[in-house]
This record gives sequence, structure tokens and C-alpha cells, in this order.
Amino acid sequence: MATNSKKTPTPTTRTAKPRSTGATETDHLASDLLDPPTPLEFTATTLTKLDQSLLRRTMRFLVNILEPGLADRARREGYSRKEHALGWQLWRTAAGETRPFEHWLREQQLVEGADLGNEEQRRRLQEIDEFENIWFPRTRAIIRRVVSKERRDAFAAAFFKDLVQQPLGPSVVGSVGTYLTRLAGLEASTDPDAKTVRATLRSRGLTDGKLTAVVRLIEETKAGAKESKEPSPPVSAADLEKARLAQLDALEALRDWWNDWGVTLRPRYGLREQLKLGLTVGKKRGSFSGDGELDDEDGEPADVPAHPSMTDDSLVAS
Repeated sequence: MATNSKKTPTPTTRTAKPRSTGATETDHLASDLLDPPTPLEFTATTLTKLDQSLLRRTMRFLVNILEPGLADRARREGYSRKEHALGWQLWRTAAGETRPFEHWLREQQLVEGADLGNEEQRRRLQEIDEFENIWFPRTRAIIRRVVSKERRDAFAAAFFKDLVQQPLGPSVVGSVGTYLTRLAGLEASTDPDAKTVRATLRSRGLTDGKLTAVVRLIEETKAGAKESKEPSPPVSAADLEKARLAQLDALEALRDWWNDWGVTLRPRYGLREQLKLGLTVGKKRGSFSGDGELDDEDGEPADVPAHPSMTDDSLVAS
């Protein structure tokens, strides 16, 4: 049997950049917001070209053998309803039809080395980081311009006390949260320079509505971190491996089933009937002498429905 799987490389786990010791609200958030460890080394389900060909040919057989003129001869060779149902059962398992969508989604996540369920949290962090990258340097520049030369350095030092820009990651929640607190302090202050700085920031686009949106984003990020602690386990690697092996076992059993009935039934049908049933592999169209109608082995028969009936009155139980 051909090899049906391949080892995927283990994706490299990204390491967070060192965080400044100045962000006082960061450490207790980091463990909540960082991605949970994921077992990234696993064996993905892969069907070879020969496997796909087997599935196409057996599908063609299982559908077309139900025609009365073909079924009668198969029945005389012992092909029964029970065998027909077994063929469909093996085909569905070998094709992966019986595996839930969650299996394929989880496999794709592991192949990419990502947890797609945490993408929303990443998006929030990116938006908070973008806010920080825009408004931290703008605030420094505005303070330097609108505050008197004699006290602008002291004013900036007070506003940015233990507050520095952070790399993209959980630390931006703490730094931006502190920044918002300082802005609220400017709003409430009786200091004329504080009023001027806040008014200038507002005129540049840092409106109350913008601040409300950022506050909500931070709250959602914190709530998402807490929810991530709740048990919502994805499909385990052990379950994926069990399902993968069951699929490959069914594929091997289908191959044996197909070989058995191919040897038994092939002599009972002419060339065109063998091609129709998938018992013989045809060459590309026009390559047979004088005949341009024979199907290519890789082509799908036009009359194969998605889920045809698995039984027919022309097949009687043995």
C-alpha cells in the first residue's frame, strides 16, 4: 500500500519580546493573553494520487453497478446487497466523509501552527498596539509644543512616568490603559497646560468617542483572556491520530474489496462496461483506435450523483 501520510514540520513557537519594567499593569495580564501551548507536531491526513484514483473508480462502480443489465451479472457472481453496502461503508470512511468538520479544521490549525480560535484576541491587541503607536509619540510632540519651555520637560516626565511604548503583545493592554488614565487626569486637572494638551489632542482626533472605543477594546481583551481559561478543549492530537488511522485502515480494506470484485467481475463485462464500472482504466480521449468517447481514468463520470442510493432491487441479499 502506498504511503498515505507525511510528517509536517514543527512550526517555530514565537517568543514575546522583552517588556519594559516600567509597565506596572502588564505582568498579571501576560499569562492570560498569551496563546496557550499547543501540541504542534502531528501527522496530517494525506491521500496520494493513487488513493484518490481508487476512490473515484470505486465510486463509479458503486453507482453504475445498480443498472439492471449490469447488476444481474454481478449478482450471479455473488455480489449482494450486503457487499454493496459494505463497499459504500468502506468508501465513506476511506474518503473521510464520516469525520466531523472539527477534525479538518483542527488539522489545518496545527499545519499552520496557529490557533484560529484566538484570532479575535490577536486582532484586538493589534488595534490597541496601533493606537499606542500613533498617540504616544503625538502626545510627546504636542506637550513639547504647547507647554511652556520652562516646564515642558517636567510636564512630559510626569505624564509619561513609568509609561513607555510596548511591543505588540499583552503588554500594550497595560501601557494603553495607563495612558488613558493619564488623559483622564488631564481632563480633570486645573492646570492650564493640562487643559491645553487635552484640547489639542482632541482637535487632532483623539475625541471622547475615540477614547470610549479604546476603553471598550481593552475591556473586551481582558474579558477574552479570562474566558480563555474556561475549558473548551479542541480535538486532541490523540483523537486526530485515531481518526486518521481508521481512515487509512478503511482505505486499505476498500482496496482489498475492490481488488476482489475487480478480479471476479471483470471477465463478465465488455470493454465499454468495464470502463463504465471503473474495472478498467481507459486512456485519454481519442487514444483508443477510432474511438473518441472513452473516459480518461482521472475524469469524473458525468452521471455520478453526490449521494446515490446504496441499495437497489436488482441486488438481492445472499
